[in-house]
Amino acid sequence: MATAGALGRVELQPGTWLYVGSARGPGGLAARVRRHWRPAGHQHWHMDYLKPLLQPVEAWVAPGRDNLEHRWAEVLACHGTGVPGFGCSDCRCPSHFFHWKNVWPPEEISSASGFRVVP
Repeated sequence: MATAGALGRVELQPGTWLYVGSARGPGGLAARVRRHWRPAGHQHWHMDYLKPLLQPVEAWVAPGRDNLEHRWAEVLACHGTGVPGFGCSDCRCPSHFFHWKNVWPPEEISSASGFRVVP
């Protein structure tokens, strides 16, 4: 169990976890990816609270004007177990953080979800 800010305690099973989000704030995509790769510091977002427990492995990005995070969350919900309310306090998605049950390469995720993943 871990605490994720106002969300409270969340259970993290060992394995692969995926987080989906957008990067519409200051600094855009580069700033968002850098924030997730930095060691734990100021805790603002749900993910910030879990940094000491998780090791980022890679980031998949899709630069452009379309906000795909909700579509990605919908697809991932079909193939993983989401932490209710995590990373989605500003939308209606059930979760933006998923314990990944399947090992899919980006190409298969792209074809299954209708979006293009840029490694």
